[in-house]
Amino acid sequence: MASCRWWNSRFLRGAWLLVAAVVMLPPHAAAEKPVTTVYVTSTPSAGSSASDEVARGLADAARELRDALARKKALRIVEDPAAADVRVEVTNREERDAGEGGYGGIKLTPLGEMIIRFHATFKPRDTGASAKGVRQTAEVDLKGVGPGYWSRAAKDGAERLSKWIADNL
Repeated sequence: MASCRWWNSRFLRGAWLLVAAVVMLPPHAAAEKPVTTVYVTSTPSAGSSASDEVARGLADAARELRDALARKKALRIVEDPAAADVRVEVTNREERDAGEGGYGGIKLTPLGEMIIRFHATFKPRDTGASAKGVRQTAEVDLKGVGPGYWSRAAKDGAERLSKWIADNL
């Protein structure tokens, strides 16, 4: 009798492990969406008085936006604009002050609103195939808004851009 119990418990333990292994297998990916390639750059506005500071700020905003877009599964950042499906140009960034702090005028965290404005252009790559039914170009001006930090504004901008890409391309 003891050997029978031992076999049953070992058999059940093995069966449960087999069931757990089958359940934990990843599902087959039937059809994965194609990855959209994105190139991000910054363009300082012409005629700005503090051009070095503005250009540095736009380059920082482009880097923050590039980092936020790199976290999106359906998007891939490329370094060559010719290899990109979507070209993003950061055109402006601004900071709006939210006023005084709530504790006797002391600001414990940044209370301002950070805004990154950018222009996105979709231009399909030349694959040699006919372009029937394929949209030739699409353009949009978007902005990312975030409280206190540029990275939050870039994350919001990346959300808006990925939504625009999913809706229109």
